[in-house]
Amino acid sequence: MEKFKMVEILGKAFAEGDIDALISLIADDCIYSSQYAKKTIQGAKAILLHMRAVYADINEISAYTYNIIELESVLQIGLTLKDLEIPNETHVCKYGLLLYQYDLNKPVVVVICGIDNDEKLTSILLCRDKKYFNLSFYGEEVEKDSPDDIPSTVVPLTKSDRRGVDIRNLFRAQKWEEPVDTSDGNYIWRKADEYVEKWLPSKGYTILESAVFDDCIGYRCNRNDHAYTVFMYAYGIEKTSQLDGEFCSKLAELPFAENSIILVLYLNVYRYMDGTEIKYRVRDYSKVDKYEPNLWRLIKVNDVPILQYYPCKEMLDQALWFIYAFNNDDTDVYDCIIDENPSIEGIPGSEGVLVDEAFYEALLSMHKKYGDLKLGYVSYDDVIYSSVPYLEGIGFFIWSSYININRMHSMSFRTFEDKKRRICDFIKTEQREPDDLFDHIPKLINAIALAPVPTEKFAVKLLFSNGECKKYVLPIPDEDIGKEVISYMCHVFTDGIWASVFAVSSHASMYKGYPECGPAITFKNEFFISGIRCYLDGEPYSEPEYTNEIVYSDEKFKIRKIWQWHVSSIYEDEETGLLKVIMSEQANNRRWKSAFVSVDGKLIRSRTFDFIDSFQEGLARAAIFDKGYGFINKDMNLIVPIKYDEAESFVNGKAKVRLGNRWLFVDKAGNELEIGKNSIHAPYQEVGNYYEGMCRVSILNLELMDFAFHMDYRDIAGCWGFVNKAGEEVISPQYIYANDFEDGIAIVAKGEWTIYPEGDRKDKRGCYWSEVELWGGIDKNGNEIIPFIFDEIKLFADRNDIFMAHHGGWKNGHWGVIDRTGNWLVEPIFDDHLDWESWNNLITFYSIDNDIKEEIVGVYDISEKKVLFEPQFLDLSFCDNGDMLVKVFNKDLGRPIEKIIDRSGKERFKSIYSYIYTWKEPYEVVIRDKDGYKRGLIDENESIIIPCAYDVPSGGFFHDVQKHVFLEDGKQGLKDYSGNTIIPAIYYRIDGYLEPFITVKVGDENNYSEGLITFDGTSVIPANYERIIWCKDKKHFFCFSDGYCEMYVVEQR
Repeated sequence: MEKFKMVEILGKAFAEGDIDALISLIADDCIYSSQYAKKTIQGAKAILLHMRAVYADINEISAYTYNIIELESVLQIGLTLKDLEIPNETHVCKYGLLLYQYDLNKPVVVVICGIDNDEKLTSILLCRDKKYFNLSFYGEEVEKDSPDDIPSTVVPLTKSDRRGVDIRNLFRAQKWEEPVDTSDGNYIWRKADEYVEKWLPSKGYTILESAVFDDCIGYRCNRNDHAYTVFMYAYGIEKTSQLDGEFCSKLAELPFAENSIILVLYLNVYRYMDGTEIKYRVRDYSKVDKYEPNLWRLIKVNDVPILQYYPCKEMLDQALWFIYAFNNDDTDVYDCIIDENPSIEGIPGSEGVLVDEAFYEALLSMHKKYGDLKLGYVSYDDVIYSSVPYLEGIGFFIWSSYININRMHSMSFRTFEDKKRRICDFIKTEQREPDDLFDHIPKLINAIALAPVPTEKFAVKLLFSNGECKKYVLPIPDEDIGKEVISYMCHVFTDGIWASVFAVSSHASMYKGYPECGPAITFKNEFFISGIRCYLDGEPYSEPEYTNEIVYSDEKFKIRKIWQWHVSSIYEDEETGLLKVIMSEQANNRRWKSAFVSVDGKLIRSRTFDFIDSFQEGLARAAIFDKGYGFINKDMNLIVPIKYDEAESFVNGKAKVRLGNRWLFVDKAGNELEIGKNSIHAPYQEVGNYYEGMCRVSILNLELMDFAFHMDYRDIAGCWGFVNKAGEEVISPQYIYANDFEDGIAIVAKGEWTIYPEGDRKDKRGCYWSEVELWGGIDKNGNEIIPFIFDEIKLFADRNDIFMAHHGGWKNGHWGVIDRTGNWLVEPIFDDHLDWESWNNLITFYSIDNDIKEEIVGVYDISEKKVLFEPQFLDLSFCDNGDMLVKVFNKDLGRPIEKIIDRSGKERFKSIYSYIYTWKEPYEVVIRDKDGYKRGLIDENESIIIPCAYDVPSGGFFHDVQKHVFLEDGKQGLKDYSGNTIIPAIYYRIDGYLEPFITVKVGDENNYSEGLITFDGTSVIPANYERIIWCKDKKHFFCFSDGYCEMYVVEQR
């Protein structure tokens, strides 16, 4: 074959994935070497596998194109083919390839080939060494950023490509500044996008979707129930755009940004060499490392588009709030936005810094002298504007803010002729404070002190005119919580003083010269807290309203309504029987508050959390927004502090938690156990739970990846090792699959993850797999207990002394059963798989019936080492007594039936039933034919209790009371076992009973409500509720309707 043709075939293999055409051309000992990827592969089989994996991992946008060249035409002046240094190669082909990606005008790499006299490829070298080639390669650090790196070619992101998204998600947990292979394209946009996908959530923005535009990337977000669209621009060495309001005004016209606050983010991606590695650092647009990037809001001011500095909505709102407080001399509003120790400088006529009372006196004096504030926009030495309150003809206010508490501090007043910092532009508007700025805040009407609890020494329940109830907690330092006497803003507080709280409709201002203020709470020490601040800083809180009302009574029972409560939802905790209450949502706040309460309506503690999980092993996860996770006991006391970024429930006495990038375990006393403290592999990507003193750990996270096979093994796929009780790594990460330890053995598999090679299985393209899997078992020291010779080992349900094992390869191998040392209990004789269900030493196995093209089931007896039943059943399950419930096709009836047989195959009774439910006596049976489903009841000897003559819904037999549900004209009613109608068919559903009451639903599938009736049809609880739930004690039940929950108890007379 001509060498030109061989090089052409190689080019098509790279560009079109035609790898099969290469098979006959590659020498068995061929060497494949990529200088820029630092990868060398030897052997035809390994090279072909690698090339298939590479091609499977690209898409049509990032695919290669190629040109065939004569290598000497691109060599540096004076060099010949002999100067190319290819290890162990003497036959350098004069033809080579230039590979391109992403429609770029610069090659990614030069491909050099070695071809021997037998017309075999002996070497394939991917090279971009400038000492050999007079070429400019894409991505070189020595050059300016390629024009192809500007946003108009942001194609490599391929947001619509599922695999691209999955890969980005996979590496999202990695450190973005670590080196990566960048030979595949536009590093600026890849690195900037990775950065933004993490940075925005860290600022409270939830990314909903993203899209690529001509010169930027857009991210549609939500933050505190406000819609945002963030447009990200980025550049490398030189800026590609000078952003300003006019340039960005086009963004407002994009449908993607419709009905949202438009923000702009401008990033610099710094690429640099660290030794031989290329590294990246993302920073703000001015190339400053020590500051985080800033967001700018696109707005129109006086019909001119500008970019406004936008730290967050709450901080920008401070300007309007300050204008309101200043123009209305309202110290209640000042109290909501200004720090407890305020200061200001630059006041006309005053020198130095004014603090505390002098601060407020200065503001009042300026208002009287210069009039009202308006909103302006100031720009200094760039095109970014900041919103500031200004006084006409005088100047404007600026300040710093504490973001975590949303308070202003360190205020300054600057004149328009300020010489400290040159003003580039100042835009004045006539905008003042909105008239409805505080319309959403109701009037405070009452206050009741709450008993002190840990972390909430001083808390008060507040009632407002709109019916809302909130809790306000005095923000004292943590170190003061345990003290009997504390000082807050020059006032002394004790439990007794706090208990003296009461609400007032107005109060005198704390500062001289200001008018009277609105509602507040006050104490006998004469300290005031404004109603506005109580509302804004408070959190949802409610308590049940006790009713003690008899709603139903007969000769045997009475039902008493204990309490009603305006809450969003209530759930009974399975472990403790406590009720978890999710309180109503706070206005303008998307967080919920949760607490635990007893069935009699008593709050365990007044404290609430943003999240509470169910109890497990005596403790429940609890979380507070922006603070983290911890654990509480059933008394709502914190046992494990709130500080962790993630937490899982307790398992075997330990709970898994994450602090930063470290996974830890905590015990029930809050003691921390560090995982992998002695290992070079820590911190781990995935951590399991402790079983038998051992915990799985993986250095690879494959959670988001697709697998060619074993999709049901996703949870145990990775690169696993084990740590012991002390958190020490005792078995290094090495297994591609790993189960937890059971009775001293862990079933694991050896192998190596790679991409499934291209072939006939297009559905597997791009999926992870391991060409070789060797399954075995290890002990807690990593010693081999079951040899690694099996294709797969599977576990039986409720058995850890025997295992299913496949041996002999997937093409010719079979399934068998092994013991805990890997010895065959049942030789590998089964073509198809075994079932996880077993009974004593009976197991089930499958085979394909070629006549019906379906799986059929047989039974094997391990003890007697023989087939008990050849495959013949359509389905099979074991009864508790060892009998078998089997499904077969009955030719006489012309349909499948189920029957019960013993070990000899003898039928317990002659069955005509399509289904037999043996989980409780009497057996519910079903006949399914062309007329639909008919249900009945039989005993274990097939004596008919209710014939299959009624259209009874599933679960519709109430055998204890000898009644059953029936269906008529789409409605449900109740009959007794004699066929007498007890309740006519008038309900959408009869949904179960707890004697002597039945839960019923009225309405239809899409709109129904629930109630309770007696067995004679008497209404007990009207069907007006969204749902009715009985508690575990079978005496209490609660009903939900329109945001209210009502608790009832059934009492015997």
